[in-house]
Amino acid sequence: MKTLSLEKSLKNEILMRMTVDPKAHLTNKVETKLRVSNQFMANSQELPKIPIFDLSTKPLNPTSNSWLCKKVQHALEEYGFFIARYENVSSELDEQVFDVLEELFDLPLETKARNTSDLVFYGYVGQLPHAPLHESMGIPEATTINAVQSFTNLMWPSGHNTFCESIHSYAKLVSELEQIVDRLVFESYGAHKHYESHVNGLQVQLRNGEWISVDVPPGTFVVMAGDAYEAWSNGRILAARHQVVMEGDKPRYCLALFSFNHGATHIPEELVDSDHPLQYGPFDNFGLARFYLSGAAQMTESTAKAYCGC
Repeated sequence: MKTLSLEKSLKNEILMRMTVDPKAHLTNKVETKLRVSNQFMANSQELPKIPIFDLSTKPLNPTSNSWLCKKVQHALEEYGFFIARYENVSSELDEQVFDVLEELFDLPLETKARNTSDLVFYGYVGQLPHAPLHESMGIPEATTINAVQSFTNLMWPSGHNTFCESIHSYAKLVSELEQIVDRLVFESYGAHKHYESHVNGLQVQLRNGEWISVDVPPGTFVVMAGDAYEAWSNGRILAARHQVVMEGDKPRYCLALFSFNHGATHIPEELVDSDHPLQYGPFDNFGLARFYLSGAAQMTESTAKAYCGC
């Protein structure tokens, strides 16, 4: 299931410090240069060079691009994310999407609150005591025109064709990027048979605990692994903790495509051996997300490990 998450953030607040769910693809308008976190600079460590991969070429065959599979695998294991250049999303569409996103969050609160859901990461979220300047909304099945049209009619009963068409087109294209990444990852582990077919502020935590600021060049996306990928890979892939730190007085808009797997997810037998004994049991993707939001897992530990670790 594909869910498009729409977010707005204001200045001077850490909005999220979380392990996101699988395969979140983030893009934002970039207007100012990011800086390395003060803690990172104080330790005088060399800033790691986050890899950038061009995934625009079609068709992209993982079998004939084994070098790319391994590089993507290494990036997710080492950092939990990488930057993807994906020119299939034009700059015009990108600009249009953020324009209508601003219109959406400018709607009255009572209108935005119509978007309700019992599922995590769906519905309207805002006016929270611990994050009063953060709002988000989800559009389930955003790759289908009927779902986006239904959401559009809920927000604008008289209609808003530009919003509907641009959001649907964007979701379809970013979903294609997600599928490319899935194929590359699954192929890199020899588990391809399991596959079915600008305001800055993003910081990501490395394995050593340091937080680094991520510079997202125009026309690129952040491909971020989450708890489900960590568990599915039997602990090989790093679930990327991230946070947003705001400066200045400009709002920050963000779109994220979340992909959920229905039913039980099992760790592929190809990823279990004497050097990598089974670390995670079968798990439910939505159950994992609910577990995270419950706060049952401490921020210092792996959410996936706490939820389904052996």
